[in-house]
Amino acid sequence: MSQMVFAHRSRPTPRAAAIDRRSVLRALLTTGVAASLPACDGVSVSTTDPRLLPAALAERYVRLTQALALHQPSLVEAWLGPAPTSPAGPRRPVAALRAETTALLADVSMTKAATDAASNSTVGRKAGAASQETTRLRYLEGQVRALDAAAARLLGESSTFAVQAARTFGYAAPSRDAAALDRLRADLAALLPGAGTLAERHAAFRRAAAVPADRVDAVFAAAVDWCRRAAAGHLPLPAGETLTTRAEDTTGWAAFSRPTGPRASELWVARRGGADAAHLLQLAAHEGTPGHHAQHVLASAALVEGRGWPERALHPGFGPHRLVAEGAAEAGAALLLPEDVRIRVLADAFEIVRRKHAGAELLVVGDGPEAAVLSGRAGITHIPFQTNLAGVWSRIDVAVTPSVEPDPFPRAVIEAMSYGKPVVAAATGGIPEAIAHEETGLLVEPASVEDLAAALTRFLDAPELVARMGTAGRRRCEQRYSVQTQQTALDRIYQTVIGGSSPGRLIRH
Repeated sequence: MSQMVFAHRSRPTPRAAAIDRRSVLRALLTTGVAASLPACDGVSVSTTDPRLLPAALAERYVRLTQALALHQPSLVEAWLGPAPTSPAGPRRPVAALRAETTALLADVSMTKAATDAASNSTVGRKAGAASQETTRLRYLEGQVRALDAAAARLLGESSTFAVQAARTFGYAAPSRDAAALDRLRADLAALLPGAGTLAERHAAFRRAAAVPADRVDAVFAAAVDWCRRAAAGHLPLPAGETLTTRAEDTTGWAAFSRPTGPRASELWVARRGGADAAHLLQLAAHEGTPGHHAQHVLASAALVEGRGWPERALHPGFGPHRLVAEGAAEAGAALLLPEDVRIRVLADAFEIVRRKHAGAELLVVGDGPEAAVLSGRAGITHIPFQTNLAGVWSRIDVAVTPSVEPDPFPRAVIEAMSYGKPVVAAATGGIPEAIAHEETGLLVEPASVEDLAAALTRFLDAPELVARMGTAGRRRCEQRYSVQTQQTALDRIYQTVIGGSSPGRLIRH
C-alpha cells in the first residue's frame, strides 16, 4: 500500500530552530563551567612577584569575597573548599576591604594584559590556543570587578543601572523599545481571558493552571528524574554525582539549586509558587540537569579536583559568573525541551520510510516554523492549524504523535482514535495509557528515528493493520473517553469523596 498517508497534528506554538542539540548543549555547559576551556596549555607569563601568580590572585579573590560576605551574606551562595580559607575573627571595615578589592583588580588586570600579550606573540600564536592562565584570569578579572562594585555599594556609592550592569556583569544593557513592549502587552491582553488589569488577568490565568500544592513535590521530582534521563545521552556527568529534591511552603521564589558537596546538589521548589506542570519541567531542567547542577558537578570535577582552582569551589551570588551560568542553564533547558524535536524526528523517520515506499505521504497540520524543518522533504505537506479537522482526518490513514517530552493527556491521540485511525506514538507521559500497543496502535521509543520509521513501515508492509487497529481504537475511545463514560467516572469520584449520590446526578448540562 505505497499510497498510504500519515498525519501529525502539531501544537500551534512557536518552536526553536533546528540545531544539533548534543554539540550546542555541551558547548553551553562548557561555557557555564569555564568560559571555553582550551585544548592545550599554550603560553604562560613568568613573574618575580608571587602575589601576581594566578593561584595567588585566586586565593586573594576567595578571601576578599568571604570577608565582604560577612557584611552582605548573599555574595556567597556556597563555599565547598577547605575550611581554613574562611575568614576568622570580627568583620573588617568595608572601606579597608574596598581598598583591597581595587588593588586586586589592578593586579589581575595587569597580569591578564601581560598574559594576553604573550598569547598574541609569535610564540603564543604558534601554541594554537589561549592558555589556561588566560581563561582563568579572564574569569577572575570579571569577578573581582563585580566584587569591587559590591564593596562600593556597601559604602553607599550609587550609579546608573547601565554602569552597574557593566561593572557587575560586564554587560552593556540594550535600550528598551517602548513601542515594541506595548505591542507585546497588547498581544498578551488579547490572549488572556477575564477582566481586570493585564497583571491581574495574568495572575488569574497562572493560578488556574497551577499544580496543587500537595502535588508539587511529586510532579517536580518526576520532572527532575525525566530531565536527568533525557540529558544523559547528551551530557555525561562525573561518577558519583547525586541530586535530591526538596519542597518548601513559600511564595518568594519558584525554585533554586544549592550545591551541597563537590558532586551533589539540592533542588528546592516552592509548593505555593503557582507553577504549572510545564513550568515545573522547565525549572527542573534549569536548576538540575542540564542546568545548574550539571554546571556545578562538571566545574567541580574539571576545575577544582582536576586543576586545583579554589575560586571555583566558591559559588558567588554576583558577577559575570552568574550571568553566564543563568544564561547557560536557560539555554540548556530550551535545548533539552525543544518543541520542534518531534517534527525533526518525524521528518527524518519519514525519509527512511520513503526509501522502501516512495509513494507514502506525510501531512503535518499546525502553526509554527515547521516549514523550515520540512522544506524540501519529499512527500511531506505542511498545512496551517485547522479548526475543522473532519476533512483532515478523512485524508489520512495513520496518525503519528512523536512526542519527546511527557504529555499528560494526548488529545490528538484521542481524536485520531475517535475517527478510527490507528496511532503511532512515543511511549512517554500519558500516551501508553491511551494507546493499547499492538491493538490500537504502536508505541515507540521517544525521539528514536529508527523506531518510528520501523513502526510506520509496518503499516505500509501490512495495510490490513490499518483497518484492524483503527476499528479497535475507535471502540477503545468510545469505551473510555466518551462524554457519558467520563461523566460516570467523575460521578464515582464525587461519590467516593462525599458519598450517597448515584451516577449521573452530580453533573448538570
